[in-house]
Amino acid sequence: MKKTDLIELCACGSGIKLPKCCSDKTNYYLFHVKYLTENLAENLAENLAENLAENLAENFACTIQLAEEKTLFDLHLSIQAATQWDEDHMFAFFMNNVWWDHQHKYAGNPLGEGNANIKLKDIAWGRSQKFAYVFDFGDEHRFEIKLASISKNPVPNKSSGIIEIRGSAPKQYRPWDEKSQVFEEAADFEVRVGL
Repeated sequence: MKKTDLIELCACGSGIKLPKCCSDKTNYYLFHVKYLTENLAENLAENLAENLAENLAENFACTIQLAEEKTLFDLHLSIQAATQWDEDHMFAFFMNNVWWDHQHKYAGNPLGEGNANIKLKDIAWGRSQKFAYVFDFGDEHRFEIKLASISKNPVPNKSSGIIEIRGSAPKQYRPWDEKSQVFEEAADFEVRVGL
């Protein structure tokens, strides 16, 4: 019996014997992220049509790849980098793709505090799993995320981060007009001085 016959085949199913295959390689998670424009339209319904059109996303989507040691917080940061928004609000992932289902929620704040620091490899992923992501609980920017693949072979020359961006990201904050702000400031002043 040859010595090589004692070497096990790699568990990936390639038929290649260890250690020449991927037994010691890292898993990479590939996510497709899509901005849900209907939510922004609902939030901005009170604004003029031209302001609304100006602030809607043009089918914004991106693809992000992260190594298994990265966390949902890292996924959040990658989405923020893709949109080029200020990372200054709370966020949450809903792993069953149901908005505001707190039993399946991983959330965090801009400081990285919260349970979203769970590593990707520690999550029980379903095949092609879809899940929800919301940023800024006030303006409530909503995204749908799909786990496209888990692979030992990362996209070439990209171990982690943004792989592709499609469309234009919406503006982070809803438009406002000066008249409404003047009234709000006057009302706030009256409350503070007791008028």
